[in-house]
Amino acid sequence: METALIVSSTDAGIKALFALLKGLHLRDIQFAMNSGEARRRLANQEYDLAVVNTPLRDEFGSDLACHIAESTTAGVLLLIKLEYAAEINAKVEASGVFVLEKPVSRSMFQYTVRMMETMEHRLQMLKRENVRLQNKIEEIRLVDRAKLVLMEYLKMSEENAHSYIEHQAMNMRCTKQEIAQSIIRTYQN
Repeated sequence: METALIVSSTDAGIKALFALLKGLHLRDIQFAMNSGEARRRLANQEYDLAVVNTPLRDEFGSDLACHIAESTTAGVLLLIKLEYAAEINAKVEASGVFVLEKPVSRSMFQYTVRMMETMEHRLQMLKRENVRLQNKIEEIRLVDRAKLVLMEYLKMSEENAHSYIEHQAMNMRCTKQEIAQSIIRTYQN
């Protein structure tokens, strides 16, 4: 994580959170005094982490935390008094918001942020794998479409069309997807 947004209605809250985040070696830490200001900042910049210290002046803060979690890629940490923590956690956990009870210790805060970083890393790995699989599916669709074109225009069998695409890809040192695109352009344009 490199950037963070602190949302707190008190100067003392901002200073305390700034000190906790400073220990995590973030490159850029910004703050907002209420949810309206936070929403304006979020519209103009992406953050890796958002820490919402409840209650805020213009709303409690749980709706803002859910909004951030659902509309950005930032990890969201919501700080709540102990007596409200269980109730609010049940409301925000489906959005992916982490809840910490106040007062929060330095070690628990830093542990939670590190856990969020680990989860973000795993999420990024899953996203990359998803993209890889989507590309593979697209390649298969394209090759199947090219096989149908060869079967229709050159009267090849499916097996021969498949072999033709594979051999062309090997001989021309390119991907089956590139050969399939070339076949489709040649016969369908």
